[in-house]
Amino acid sequence: HVFLRCRLDDYTSFYWEPTLAAEKDVGFYKDWLNIPDESIYPIILNKNEFEAIHLNNLGAAWYEKGDYVTAVECYKKAIRLNPDYAEAINNLGVIYSKRGNLDIAMDCYKKATRINPNYAAAFSNIGVVFYKQGYLQKAIELFEKAIEKDSNFDKAHANRDFTIMERDSRK
Repeated sequence: HVFLRCRLDDYTSFYWEPTLAAEKDVGFYKDWLNIPDESIYPIILNKNEFEAIHLNNLGAAWYEKGDYVTAVECYKKAIRLNPDYAEAINNLGVIYSKRGNLDIAMDCYKKATRINPNYAAAFSNIGVVFYKQGYLQKAIELFEKAIEKDSNFDKAHANRDFTIMERDSRK
């Protein structure tokens, strides 16, 4: 399968398969989403990668609808198809964290950062776990690490600043 990978910003990308969107061409999406030409490039995926992306996207949709059980099933299937799919592993961790399974969430985030050492969102999510566990200084350090990986990652900046205020208010 040949896809076009389109980066919307530093955190978001989507895969567009020309054969599935006959009525729309890449120019439509490029203009509609205001994507610069240099952010669109072809990527060739094997069958497992292709299916894993669809399962990850489906998991994200179920997550947004609040059906965490189905989302977890989709993420786990995506990971079985592509064990190095850091985004699906991170997304699985988000659900575990939301459900209070912080140790499992932490394992997911750490695995995602081992696969992709520049994955700012996973480092930020490790910081969120430390925050939830009450380890504010460790949380701040992980938010800063996320910012080192991606200085434009607004969520990491906000999480760090909020955690610093929280830490300072406890002194």
